Amino acid sequence: MRKVLIVLLVLSPFFLFAQQSYNMSLLGKYTYDFEGYGVNDIWGYVDQEGNEYALVGLENGTSFVDVTNPANPIEKAYIPGPMSTWRDLKTWGEYAYIVHDSYYADSELWPTGESQGLLIVNLKILLQEIFLTALLF
Repeated sequence: MRKVLIVLLVLSPFFLFAQQSYNMSLLGKYTYDFEGYGVNDIWGYVDQEGNEYALVGLENGTSFVDVTNPANPIEKAYIPGPMSTWRDLKTWGEYAYIVHDSYYADSELWPTGESQGLLIVNLKILLQEIFLTALLF
């Protein structure tokens, strides 16, 4: 019995990384210029014209990437924010709700150490032009 367990433990990594692709293929990839910051959440949004966007929670802010043409993703906007291990994003209508729980004085928008807490972004305005209004709660 012990030998069987040892064999299973040795072979288990092969089974873990051998999943099927389920008819999926990589259509495009967006690489961020800055190093050392991770991606921790992603959410989709489709505007009234049918353009598709990926709202990406980063450790140092939020990125809005146009993925209408998946072979050529383009970052349309970036909102810097305090460093946070996680940043959660959801949309309702034309608004994105972005939350995190950090409290650092390392951002241009929040130099005194205020936490964003909840950031509400009007996507209709943001994705047409770079326009930012921040409400701190």
